[in-house]
Amino acid sequence: MSNTKLISEYFVRPQIEVNESKRVHHLNPIDVKWLPFHNPQLGYLYSKPSDFEPSSYLKHLSSSLSQALVYYYPLAGRLKTVSNPHDDDHSCFVYVDCAKGPGVRLVYASNHDLTANHVLSRNLDVPKVVQSFFDMGEKSINNEGDTRALLSVQVTELKDGVFLGFCANHAVVDGTSFFHFQTVLSHIFMGTFSAELVALPLVKQPDFIHGWIFKLPYLNPSEFITNSTGSTVEEPELSQRFFQFSPQSLQQLKAIANSYADAGAGAGAGAGAGAGSNKKTISTFQSLIALVWKCITRVRNLNPGETTICAIPINLRQRFNPPLTNDYFGNYAIKAMGSAKVGDLLGNSVGWAAGLLQQAVAAQDDKAARDLILRAYKEGPQLLPPVNAPGSNNVTVAGSTRFDVSESQFGLGRLVTVRTGYANKVDGKVNAYLGSEGDGIVDLDICLAPHTMAALLLDQEFMCFASQHNGQM
Repeated sequence: MSNTKLISEYFVRPQIEVNESKRVHHLNPIDVKWLPFHNPQLGYLYSKPSDFEPSSYLKHLSSSLSQALVYYYPLAGRLKTVSNPHDDDHSCFVYVDCAKGPGVRLVYASNHDLTANHVLSRNLDVPKVVQSFFDMGEKSINNEGDTRALLSVQVTELKDGVFLGFCANHAVVDGTSFFHFQTVLSHIFMGTFSAELVALPLVKQPDFIHGWIFKLPYLNPSEFITNSTGSTVEEPELSQRFFQFSPQSLQQLKAIANSYADAGAGAGAGAGAGAGSNKKTISTFQSLIALVWKCITRVRNLNPGETTICAIPINLRQRFNPPLTNDYFGNYAIKAMGSAKVGDLLGNSVGWAAGLLQQAVAAQDDKAARDLILRAYKEGPQLLPPVNAPGSNNVTVAGSTRFDVSESQFGLGRLVTVRTGYANKVDGKVNAYLGSEGDGIVDLDICLAPHTMAALLLDQEFMCFASQHNGQM
């Protein structure tokens, strides 16, 4: 059942070479922070059309990729590191050579022993075979972009389904820029593309750092890339499950969180005191993640005096004043950190926890965003371990309900479900998606230690709002 066979692979270059692609694309400080981590992987499962013919489908996908890369030319390039061994600052800088390398890797594989329902794995952990749907299960970290494709697309044909697995280099794209690329690619494939969707030049910098080159205080990035974050680390045993939250559950959660804030509750309760005084509406997403943070913390049976952190992604583009448009390519997203003592988190309502997250997000204003970038240019990057390192008390969230995955059809009809690969899987990792069914549904892909997951499935507060979900055929 788990034998995914490689049928063919080749590389795709841009259909034409635009002048902008002849310039190098220097990594910014947020790009560089992702160098030690695995490439993120996101895949889409579809029912196999009755007239699906692999060779013609791959030809159409290859042609669409080639057209999309005219605009997203950095994805066809390779990373390059330039060292300055004779300079006083003992430094190097990393950039994307957009014209170097063979291009985007396109893989065709098959596993006719598997049905779509095997991938859906109703009421079970996501099967390990899904890992082979991304780069054939090969593991790499972002720093290996000097020799490996910055983007790969694998088409895996199942007995009754087709799986498209995307693997992108996170030092080159964040969620916003990558989903924008996928949207453009899908529109090109479907014949609905218009030039208004993307404009050249793709690579540009905010005015306040225009023309700057970010240097690392090392002769080579390998000096700060260790086994603790790289591809050779031994993987812990994890349980990975999908949960669905209906619009009704989400509305109820949001109402609970905002009723707490409106009542001014929690004043004087340490870090959460501001939740009552902040009258800005707590968002649905903040309310949902607050529930997840609280419930996971409870079933971990931690000491009340320990600290727990919840990290949620925010798009800095809209935090700058004036704001950057979402077509700014690269990484302009960071994590906002909510922090609390375990006892305080469990002793207060979901609204209290949501207030902490709201404060953490609100703190990332124009000044904070600029200071983060400018400080890195002056002092070097803050190369910190992930907040959800193995054995931690934390929860970290990736993805966004702002990304409508259902728009990605690629000629295969309605999306059945989303799955992720092996990348960056640790205890406490949560991936969030707008549900493939639409109508305001949210799907969460949660990874926990097996005993913690078993306890979460029995947690009354969590399961009151969530249902286990793996899509519908």
